[in-house]
Amino acid sequence: MRKMKRFLALLTTMSILSSVYISVSAMSVISSTFIVSAGGSEYSQQTCFQSTYHSQCYMRMRSFRFNGYSTNVMPNGCHIASRLYLVSNGGNYYPATTVATFTAPTSVGQYNYSFQAGYGGAGQTFIAKTNSTSSLAFNAVIEWKTEPY
Repeated sequence: MRKMKRFLALLTTMSILSSVYISVSAMSVISSTFIVSAGGSEYSQQTCFQSTYHSQCYMRMRSFRFNGYSTNVMPNGCHIASRLYLVSNGGNYYPATTVATFTAPTSVGQYNYSFQAGYGGAGQTFIAKTNSTSSLAFNAVIEWKTEPY
């Protein structure tokens, strides 16, 4: 009987902690550093599990640097694009949001982008992808989450 009580107490504690972790992680902004080779694209190291449905997600560019340019100076006629992709159970990636395009760093808030039809639902996992119209290598810090700001 004593072992059963300990087991139930442990189970209760674990369920409380896991529910707190899921809700905190779903609401937290993820800061991803992308290091992109010339003409390439890069996926984030982080993924985000979506626990409830949202029609919009949040993305903003905190900073960037192109090879041969100063920090936060964009080559003429270029932009950096980012979007979220659904990570399927099989490990495939499917474009899930509209594309966010950036030509300069953006401030916190009000950078919400729509999920495509069928995406943004509970139980889905997302990853961010970034690329540029420039043929130069660059790095960028993109902040994102799977719900609106």
